[in-house]
Amino acid sequence: MKSISLALICLLVAISSASQTTKPHVNLGMTIDEFVTKFDVSRTDTPEELSINTAAHDAMNGKRIIIQVNVDGRRTAYLFEMRTLHEIEVTAGNTFEHELQVLTDQLGVSNVPKTGVAVWDRRDGTRFTLTSRQGTGVLLITPTPSEGK
Repeated sequence: MKSISLALICLLVAISSASQTTKPHVNLGMTIDEFVTKFDVSRTDTPEELSINTAAHDAMNGKRIIIQVNVDGRRTAYLFEMRTLHEIEVTAGNTFEHELQVLTDQLGVSNVPKTGVAVWDRRDGTRFTLTSRQGTGVLLITPTPSEGK
């Protein structure tokens, strides 16, 4: 059976919802302080936890930092700029084609009809970009760029 698809993960990550005790939910724009509380990054029992704790402290000091978390074989990278969550990248190990189908079912047809790339801009200002990295679907969640460029 396939692992949880990126689409389900990204929707949980990008859409505001109540926090659950078992799986923390994050949203673009949340502060590093909120992130630290949700993920309990104060623990330093393992080298990974120590690395996350160190990165969180750097983010609290306003540095541009990426915090990587590995859960159930899924790698998620959180980019903080100016103490705020700016983008999220999720790699779960499913194929690009599988993730494209799941996201299309949930978000409709992609705005970008390129091979190996799919983009959805939501009304809430969130952009989902699915790309293929060695055949695996990688989802990048960012703010939708303004069209005035």
